[in-house]
Amino acid sequence: TPAGTHLLLDLSPGFSPSYAGEFTVSGGRVFFRATQYAVGQELFVTDGTVAGTRMVIDLRPGFEGSAPTDLIDIGGTLYFVATSGDTGRELHRSDGTAAGTKVVADIAPGFASPTLSQFTVFGNRLLFVCDDGVTGPEPWISDGTSAGTFMLADVRPGVIGSNPPEFAVAANGIAVFA
Repeated sequence: TPAGTHLLLDLSPGFSPSYAGEFTVSGGRVFFRATQYAVGQELFVTDGTVAGTRMVIDLRPGFEGSAPTDLIDIGGTLYFVATSGDTGRELHRSDGTAAGTKVVADIAPGFASPTLSQFTVFGNRLLFVCDDGVTGPEPWISDGTSAGTFMLADVRPGVIGSNPPEFAVAANGIAVFA
């Protein structure tokens, strides 16, 4: 209603807009990315109150920020892609706390960054396309742990890869891709 619609919190007072976006519900809260002048674009969370709206963690200190994208919920845990201190642009997970926000796996070790896309919920795991810089874009899966994050198959060996354009998950738990 008009009476029930209002600004929750000005995340970037006195400066440029916060460019808040990619709102994703996870664990009963809303996660989103927003820009603040001093920290750049980072991950934020809100429970719908002023007191419950905050930056989760400054993953990449400085004005550039971590630029989180591809926010997706799996069973109350948020998964997203972001640039953090020493891992480059990698898959992360968050429970909404700074301590519970971390890199899932350093797929392309060091400052190299894999190309990640096509995130799809597959039961309690994340199915996605990853180009690790060696095999080309291939189907990968993650259970949220480093050991449980791996390429499912090198469908088209070589640096070109199979490059699945999308995944579909059938009711019987089978994932299909072209």
